Amino acid sequence: MLNKKGLTIVEIIISVSLISIVLIFLFSLYTDVQDINYEATVNTDNMISKSLMIKRIEDDFINSQAIKALNSYTENGKKGVKFTFNDNTTATFTLYKTGSKYYMSYLHDRVGETIELKEIAEPTYKCSFKGKDNSFLITFPITGLDNKDYSINISYSGTTATVSSPC
Repeated sequence: MLNKKGLTIVEIIISVSLISIVLIFLFSLYTDVQDINYEATVNTDNMISKSLMIKRIEDDFINSQAIKALNSYTENGKKGVKFTFNDNTTATFTLYKTGSKYYMSYLHDRVGETIELKEIAEPTYKCSFKGKDNSFLITFPITGLDNKDYSINISYSGTTATVSSPC
């Protein structure tokens, strides 16, 4: 009589195959959850950054009283708008690309802190000047990777600035 206390090679192969299939499924699920978490983090950071950016722009325009000059520029693959205020401080909006991802930043030299929107869809901006009183309207139509609208609109007339956003 044969003693059947061990496993056959076929049983071992089937067990390893089933465990491998389960592990592949779990790994795929894990990477999907990480991607969702990363996108949610970037989107939350962008909403917070956009709110800070709008607040900073409003403060800059109110505290600096008036704009002396407004220049559009392109340098080193970066596009932007540079504001020069009557107190000779400057603020810069910059749109740039790193790898395949686009970013937008705002920096006022008085504060020295850059606020940045990360990983947005390819941005564009429109700048138009109206009237003699140095009034203007600038629109930064920004769409996030989540297809939400992160646009920022700045209108300025004389000493009054309005910064708005659709969301």
